[in-house]
Amino acid sequence: MANIFDDDRIHFPEDTEMRVFGSIEKLAQWRHRNVGPDFIRIGRRIGYHGKDLNAYLSAQRTDPSTKAAYRTTRSSKSLLLKVIAAN
Repeated sequence: MANIFDDDRIHFPEDTEMRVFGSIEKLAQWRHRNVGPDFIRIGRRIGYHGKDLNAYLSAQRTDPSTKAAYRTTRSSKSLLLKVIAAN
């Protein structure tokens, strides 16, 4: 996967390129819940290392021919259980 963020740069939540993750508030919620990309504290400021952002985005990648294609819905599971119970 191509790098979206410069690996050697510190990105701040208010930077425009950080909008790929959503709003500044969303990033704050992620930090509070210990989810999302790794971050660093610089005094009272929050920063994200470009290398960590690229790694996070790569980890979020889903191959449609594997995981997404084989997901089952609740209705298909209940239908399968009914068929098994009938036999």
